[in-house]
Amino acid sequence: MFKTVVDALGRTFLISSLAPAALFTLLNQAVVLPVFTSRFVSVRAMVEQLLTLGSNWVLFLSTTLFVALFLTSASPTIIKLFEGVFPFQKKLLWWRLKYHRARFDRVYSREAARQLVCLQRDYPRITDPTERRSFEAEIRRREEELLREKDALDVLLWYPHKKENLLPTRLGNILRASEDYGRTHYGLDSILIWPRLLDLIPPEYREALDDARSSLEFLLNCSLLTWIFALECGLVLALNQQWGDLIWTVILFAAGYGMYSAAIPVAQVYADLVRSTIDRFRLPLLQAMGVSLPIPLEHERYLWQRFNRFLLFGNPFDYPTSFIVAGDTKPDRSRYSSESTEVENVQQAETTPPTETD
Repeated sequence: MFKTVVDALGRTFLISSLAPAALFTLLNQAVVLPVFTSRFVSVRAMVEQLLTLGSNWVLFLSTTLFVALFLTSASPTIIKLFEGVFPFQKKLLWWRLKYHRARFDRVYSREAARQLVCLQRDYPRITDPTERRSFEAEIRRREEELLREKDALDVLLWYPHKKENLLPTRLGNILRASEDYGRTHYGLDSILIWPRLLDLIPPEYREALDDARSSLEFLLNCSLLTWIFALECGLVLALNQQWGDLIWTVILFAAGYGMYSAAIPVAQVYADLVRSTIDRFRLPLLQAMGVSLPIPLEHERYLWQRFNRFLLFGNPFDYPTSFIVAGDTKPDRSRYSSESTEVENVQQAETTPPTETD
């Protein structure tokens, strides 16, 4: 019977929404509601009238279900709230945004980072085997040099690749980096492609994604409800003039922040799953669209860029049978000098599209 209930309601709903909602409702009925009914006659009369219609457990179940459904429906907004994507949050948390930008600058302003971006950009143009081996050795050397910098690994993995995309919260930067992954590596728009990828994911892989997402939503919902309950307790203590007990409000706020902090490593696991999903199932999606595989990575990037424009604007989408890369095959090595272009400008430059041969 328990399995039937779980299948009917959904495992994600039970874990991420119903469980936090039940605890939140129980604490409100035990702590907050008695205080308000004792201080306000009109509220007390209303509650007594409700209780005459049924026992306490009916009120508990109905309130729990309402809160759980609200958490489920508002899940995208709640995650965005914790990400810090809203304009007022960037102004309110300006000091956190400044901190993340400073970490970003410490890594990407390094000479090794600027030269590495230029090397990676021009590597696909090299056709001579000796020249390619030379480029590969130089890329590895620059990568090792960059990784020796403080915070480099954390910034490279969990920060978006453009400074203007940084968010004031660590959770927001982790999720934004996973959204940015498809564009920086393959030229695809992860947000546009994601619903189409889900149809190609095997059930066991989809279950792993759902479990990670459920765990993340559970912790964020617990954090949000804990902060709301802390505000309610603060109001109750103020009404009773129990100023010495306001320390419990501080403890509850700290507990809510602890739950948010616990969501950070869970978000990293979820972000890694999103990246691996793009790595593993983007090519089957191309096959589903009629593209013959294998194709070079440079052609794939150009193909995804055209597909992004097809989804946004309806531009024609096709893949000619043969391509050559336009422009010189040998890049200018002066670009890797100390006067090379800033990394932000290099990253924003568009990939030179392949041109069709006769």
